[in-house]
Amino acid sequence: MISKEKAPRKKFVRMLIRRGHFSVLEHTSATFRISGVSRAFTHQLVRHRLCSFTQQSQRYVDETNFRYVEPSSIKDKAEAHKIFSEFIEYARKTYAKLVELNIPKEDARYVLPNAVESQIVVTANLREWRHIIELRGSPNAQ
Repeated sequence: MISKEKAPRKKFVRMLIRRGHFSVLEHTSATFRISGVSRAFTHQLVRHRLCSFTQQSQRYVDETNFRYVEPSSIKDKAEAHKIFSEFIEYARKTYAKLVELNIPKEDARYVLPNAVESQIVVTANLREWRHIIELRGSPNAQ
């Protein structure tokens, strides 16, 4: 429940949004830690230039036992799932062999697929979050 003293502020902000005065939203920001997402997802997210990002490093983190995200379009088709799973295991073994050969993790990571699970911390003002949600929340977005 909103206290009586906060209600006028909430009503004022809603009125500004209804009238399209979004610049007011730039004075407030929010930070989120997003985990369990693919590198493909984070590559799309970092395209938003009005944000600050800190992403899990593949340069320093050992990805030998990486987790991955499998799109449902692949997971739901037995043959596609088999091909995908075999590739993931091949990539995992290749990465591990390169690390065993003392190849720096920053170079061994070149064999890692975009399906590798990652996490990212994102800070943006509320106007930008509205924009991100509008674009990335669409069923047509990846």
